[in-house]
Amino acid sequence: MNEQHLQQFLEFVEFERAAGGPDPHMALAVEHVKDRPVAERWWMGGCYVGVYNFPTAARIFREVPWETALEWDSSEWLAWLTENWPGIATRRERRSVRSPEKLARFFCEYVEFAEAQTTWGDALWGASRRQNYEQMWSEAGRVYALGRYASIKLLEFLRRSVDAPLEQPDFRLDDGWSPVEGLKLLYGEPPWVRVNNSSAQRVLEWAEAKAQEVRQLAELRGLPLTMFETQVFLCDYKQAWKGRQYPGRSQDSELEYASAIAPHWGEDDTMPLLRDRLFPRQVLGEWNGWSHVRKELGRVLPQAGFTWSDFRFDYAATIEQGKSVFDPVAR
Repeated sequence: MNEQHLQQFLEFVEFERAAGGPDPHMALAVEHVKDRPVAERWWMGGCYVGVYNFPTAARIFREVPWETALEWDSSEWLAWLTENWPGIATRRERRSVRSPEKLARFFCEYVEFAEAQTTWGDALWGASRRQNYEQMWSEAGRVYALGRYASIKLLEFLRRSVDAPLEQPDFRLDDGWSPVEGLKLLYGEPPWVRVNNSSAQRVLEWAEAKAQEVRQLAELRGLPLTMFETQVFLCDYKQAWKGRQYPGRSQDSELEYASAIAPHWGEDDTMPLLRDRLFPRQVLGEWNGWSHVRKELGRVLPQAGFTWSDFRFDYAATIEQGKSVFDPVAR
């Protein structure tokens, strides 16, 4: 265990959680439909994981209500998406649906999936939360473009939004190369080289055990983590050390997605109102003078060795005083 990396990982977790993470856009999606019928909350889950940002998901949810989605076939979805494609923004993780044809196929198959699940109602769920997770994991995996990453997000959304009795039984690290890279920062390379199926399985077992250890260490230091949070934070921490991530980046990127679709749909105050309700104003660019991802903050951890946080530093004052984010103005 690299103790320095562990301390920096825990610091990253603390500040990202304070900023509304991980995945503050999921919190927005859950809040947006909290008083809606259950079927509509399932539909919001599809809108959200389909494009993986709140501004576009909320717009699709508004323009194509659940009752309409149930009636549309692939040609109707394709026509609507083609007409409105300038108003559809997808996060880079959803590169698998970055065309009207692909996204139309996803929505058609997701609606069938959601309709089948909601028809069962409470009878859908068994007594074991872990078995429920495995069952839903299998069902979701049959939907086009719902791979490992998107399925984890969807099941977490369902757990939060529809009170689905789901418990993630492991870290789902099979093919989860990104959180495994985060583990390698903390523990170094695993003791086996992936040269065949046997060694690949040993690496997977090693990664699952080490991720559980990280979770236990975090809890001992006052930062209890769920399985979901642990694998997301490992991925984000790895990205931070590559110069791409910082606590609050996901908040900033939502502003960019909102700006990207505004020329097509017009301005919408749904997200600002929800963000102000859910999150501290220190991390919201609309209250502090920025409207974009502050890419320079991603370089702070790998180049300066400390974690940027808008609770520690004043970004606007730093820029106004002509200072570097590597020597920021403290709050």
